[in-house]
Amino acid sequence: MGTQHRFYLVDKEVEWRDIPSNSQFVKLSEKLILQLSDYLLWIRFTRANGTIGDGLDPYGVSSIDGDDLDGFVSLITDLYNLFKLSPETFELTGDFLANEEIYEKNEFKKKDVLNQLIELKKIIEIAVHADKKIIHCGI
Repeated sequence: MGTQHRFYLVDKEVEWRDIPSNSQFVKLSEKLILQLSDYLLWIRFTRANGTIGDGLDPYGVSSIDGDDLDGFVSLITDLYNLFKLSPETFELTGDFLANEEIYEKNEFKKKDVLNQLIELKKIIEIAVHADKKIIHCGI
């Protein structure tokens, strides 16, 4: 899967430095996070320094809880439904590669994307119903 982001399900009072080793978590690939980054800007996350901002910090730590989890689970559900329409293998346009003067093409397998999104949706739903939070640890 390459470089990965982790989303941990933890009690609300847990800080990122103290995530229990037995915490439930899911991994999403860096490639997928980068493709979803514009959509993730629609969700409020709390940064490690306590500031609240739109979108997760891809290179640091972010957390989400309370009412913001409802929007997060809705977004992930909608993205899952969108990717269900994709072919079994598909490409998405990535960053502009200045040295080559082209946009990179990122290849994805539908089943891998759907599996990552459904696992993330599951722990977000647990956080909503159990009054917990999600801590995201970027690369």
